[in-house]
Amino acid sequence: MAFDYFTIQALAQELQGHLQGAVIERVYAQPTELAFAVDEGDWLYGVSGREGLICLRHEAWPRSWRAGDGPEKYLVRARIVAVETERRERILRLRLERRDREGRPSFGVLVCELIPNKVRFVLHRQADDEILGYWGTAKDKSPVGNPYQPPEPSGRLLPGTDELSAWRDRLASADAVLEKAARRWLAGADASVVRELTFRSQQGGGDEQSTALWAAASEAYASAAFGRSYVWQEAGRFHFSALEPRRLQGAHERFDAVSAGIWAACQKERVQRRAQQAQQQIRRRLSQALKNARRRLAAMQIELDEAARAEEYKRKGHALWANIVQLSGLPAQVELAYLFDSEGDSTLRIDLDVNRSLAENAASYLKAAQKYERRQQVLPQRLAELKRQCAQYEHWIGAVDAGTWESNAALQNWLESKVTSTDKTASKQSQAHPRRYRTSTGWSVWAGRNNKENDVLTHKMSAQNDLWFHARGYAGSHVVLRSEGRKEAPSKQTIEETAALAAYWSKGKTAKKVSVAYTLVKHVTKPRGGAPGQALLRREKTIIVVPALLKKESAE
Repeated sequence: MAFDYFTIQALAQELQGHLQGAVIERVYAQPTELAFAVDEGDWLYGVSGREGLICLRHEAWPRSWRAGDGPEKYLVRARIVAVETERRERILRLRLERRDREGRPSFGVLVCELIPNKVRFVLHRQADDEILGYWGTAKDKSPVGNPYQPPEPSGRLLPGTDELSAWRDRLASADAVLEKAARRWLAGADASVVRELTFRSQQGGGDEQSTALWAAASEAYASAAFGRSYVWQEAGRFHFSALEPRRLQGAHERFDAVSAGIWAACQKERVQRRAQQAQQQIRRRLSQALKNARRRLAAMQIELDEAARAEEYKRKGHALWANIVQLSGLPAQVELAYLFDSEGDSTLRIDLDVNRSLAENAASYLKAAQKYERRQQVLPQRLAELKRQCAQYEHWIGAVDAGTWESNAALQNWLESKVTSTDKTASKQSQAHPRRYRTSTGWSVWAGRNNKENDVLTHKMSAQNDLWFHARGYAGSHVVLRSEGRKEAPSKQTIEETAALAAYWSKGKTAKKVSVAYTLVKHVTKPRGGAPGQALLRREKTIIVVPALLKKESAE
């Protein structure tokens, strides 16, 4: 899904009608989400990143959404002066005015860069372009405090405004097929728009293909009908646009508002993605089950092949017992006549364990023969069952690939049994209830109560970017300073208070000062086969503190 030229222009017109001149009353923000409301029923919602979106929502503001102390605070009580677009670029701007208590105005701009796979929102001052707030991807480095730099101009053409000669010049300089060149040079055009324009260009007269495409594009860009949007599925994905997909001959949904179409397409895509993820997860589980079954099958076949030596081992054991009196010493190998050979020509070459007596060697051979005989009785049936299971897994994987797995009752029963088994296993595991505290700066800190809980806290309950603390040279609790989605690093005071807690919950709590190591949770590993509570650290730092408690976050 992508915001094309037609959708952006239609959305801007819709926002002008609902937001322009209004005052922002409520704001909600997360690192990749931004929303603000101008009244009880109208609010703008945006998501940044690869699957970014922006649209109006006409419903009650979620009760759990509150404004934080981040850059979104600059939006509260700001008036939306204007909604603007750049026709050649995928950029939407909301110009804002905010007055202080004395009535002095200040101006800012919320820039919505709707570039495919890179949607982001930037709030900056109008006077000096200093960035006040940024909502991008989780991997982006925050540019807050720097001057805003808009994306480099793409040099795209605007059909209906630019001349046909400019289009021909672009094509002459581009070593690409027409459709690819159109995606590159037409303003706000994606693959779906180009397919539609190509279809429309083929409905006219006998103009040369590139000329016909430009004529169809000029007509579409000049007569774009705003206020409606369309949603359809194509090539396995959902799409939205304010440009009617006539090529689909009605195989689409029509909405009377642009935002309604955007939201519907995003919701459909989200549902489909979840279904695909569930399908992929089931396929992975089945593939792993098949792999395990094949591994067991191969191992069992080896055991059955070994069991074919049962008769040989029985002969060797009996031969040793029959000749135990005649044999002297304990050689590494003996050669004896086979007792049940009527002609007496057969001999048995028998390897011996020099660390055992002859009687023990004989007993060992007979015991092995009995084990092999049991295998011959049991393993063929088990092998047949394993082969049946492998065939069943292969059939189920085929059903998942074909999309018919949901109607397969046997597969559904198997999945349900696996979920039940997992739940039973989880219920047997001890539940961790770490001690919970709050630093004076508002950060949450958790401390394990025992070694088993330390393991759960560190490796199950903590995020990779949480900070992990432990007193050096003393047994004690694993202590975790929880980032809870914050992008900013904890202050020196926060680190010192958390380290003091780690020192307190250690064997060194009575010492005047304790050295405490700390690092990110992702740098803490458990040694293979290590006892509960053991940990290996990388990239750790050390701080010396006085042991001290913190204020409890909740009753223990």
